[in-house]
Amino acid sequence: MLWDPGSRDPDHRFEAMLQDFEKTLAGKPASTLDFETIVERHMTQGMDLNGNHRIAWFFREYVLGAGSPRYALTYRPQPAARRKWRSWES
Repeated sequence: MLWDPGSRDPDHRFEAMLQDFEKTLAGKPASTLDFETIVERHMTQGMDLNGNHRIAWFFREYVLGAGSPRYALTYRPQPAARRKWRSWES
Protein backbone atom coordinates (compact mmCIF):
# COMPACT_ATOMS: atom_id res chain seq x y z
CA MET A 1 0.00 0.00 0.00
CA LEU A 2 3.00 2.29 0.37
CA TRP A 3 4.46 1.38 -3.01
CA ASP A 4 4.96 4.44 -5.23
CA PRO A 5 5.06 3.24 -8.86
CA GLY A 6 5.86 6.71 -10.24
CA SER A 7 9.03 7.07 -8.21
CA ARG A 8 12.58 6.13 -9.15
CA ASP A 9 12.59 4.18 -5.87
CA PRO A 10 9.03 2.80 -5.57
CA ASP A 11 9.74 1.39 -2.09
CA HIS A 12 10.90 4.69 -0.56
CA ARG A 13 7.73 5.15 1.55
CA PHE A 14 7.94 1.63 2.97
CA GLU A 15 11.65 1.98 3.70
CA ALA A 16 11.08 5.35 5.42
CA MET A 17 8.37 3.77 7.57
CA LEU A 18 10.65 0.90 8.61
CA GLN A 19 13.49 3.32 9.39
CA ASP A 20 11.11 5.40 11.53
CA PHE A 21 9.98 2.24 13.34
CA GLU A 22 13.57 1.22 14.03
CA LYS A 23 14.62 4.71 15.15
CA THR A 24 11.55 5.30 17.35
CA LEU A 25 11.73 1.94 19.11
CA ALA A 26 15.48 1.28 19.06
CA GLY A 27 16.41 -0.79 22.10
CA LYS A 28 12.83 -1.02 23.33
CA PRO A 29 10.34 -3.87 23.05
CA ALA A 30 7.91 -3.24 20.18
CA SER A 31 4.24 -4.13 20.12
CA THR A 32 1.74 -4.43 17.31
CA LEU A 33 0.18 -1.18 18.51
CA ASP A 34 3.59 0.51 18.26
CA PHE A 35 3.89 -0.65 14.67
CA GLU A 36 0.33 0.49 13.89
CA THR A 37 1.18 3.97 15.22
CA ILE A 38 4.26 4.20 12.99
CA VAL A 39 2.30 3.01 9.95
CA GLU A 40 -0.27 5.77 10.59
CA ARG A 41 2.51 8.36 10.45
CA HIS A 42 3.37 7.19 6.94
CA MET A 43 -0.01 6.20 5.53
CA THR A 44 -1.14 7.55 2.19
CA GLN A 45 -4.56 8.99 1.40
CA GLY A 46 -5.45 5.74 -0.35
CA MET A 47 -4.86 3.82 2.89
CA ASP A 48 -7.23 6.10 4.84
CA LEU A 49 -10.41 4.18 4.00
CA ASN A 50 -12.45 5.62 6.87
CA GLY A 51 -11.19 9.20 6.52
CA ASN A 52 -9.92 9.26 10.11
CA HIS A 53 -6.19 8.80 9.43
CA ARG A 54 -6.30 5.41 11.19
CA ILE A 55 -5.07 2.08 9.85
CA ALA A 56 -6.88 0.00 12.47
CA TRP A 57 -9.10 -1.56 9.75
CA PHE A 58 -6.03 -3.17 8.18
CA PHE A 59 -4.62 -4.45 11.47
CA ARG A 60 -7.99 -5.90 12.51
CA GLU A 61 -8.39 -7.70 9.19
CA TYR A 62 -4.88 -8.83 8.34
CA VAL A 63 -2.82 -8.80 11.54
CA LEU A 64 -4.95 -9.23 14.65
CA GLY A 65 -7.77 -11.13 12.96
CA ALA A 66 -5.63 -13.70 11.22
CA GLY A 67 -6.94 -17.16 11.89
CA SER A 68 -6.82 -20.66 10.57
CA PRO A 69 -9.07 -21.48 7.66
CA ARG A 70 -11.68 -24.16 8.22
CA TYR A 71 -12.56 -26.75 5.66
CA ALA A 72 -15.37 -29.27 5.55
CA LEU A 73 -15.36 -32.36 3.40
CA THR A 74 -18.38 -34.52 2.72
CA TYR A 75 -17.45 -37.94 1.40
CA ARG A 76 -20.15 -40.30 0.14
CA PRO A 77 -19.13 -43.56 -1.50
CA GLN A 78 -21.48 -44.63 -4.26
CA PRO A 79 -21.68 -48.12 -5.75
CA ALA A 80 -20.61 -48.34 -9.37
CA ALA A 81 -20.67 -51.10 -11.96
CA ARG A 82 -18.74 -54.36 -11.44
CA ARG A 83 -18.14 -54.11 -7.70
CA LYS A 84 -16.31 -50.81 -7.93
CA TRP A 85 -16.91 -47.68 -5.92
CA ARG A 86 -16.86 -44.08 -6.84
CA SER A 87 -16.99 -41.14 -4.47
CA TRP A 88 -18.47 -37.68 -4.55
CA GLU A 89 -16.84 -34.87 -2.67
CA SER A 90 -18.25 -31.48 -1.91
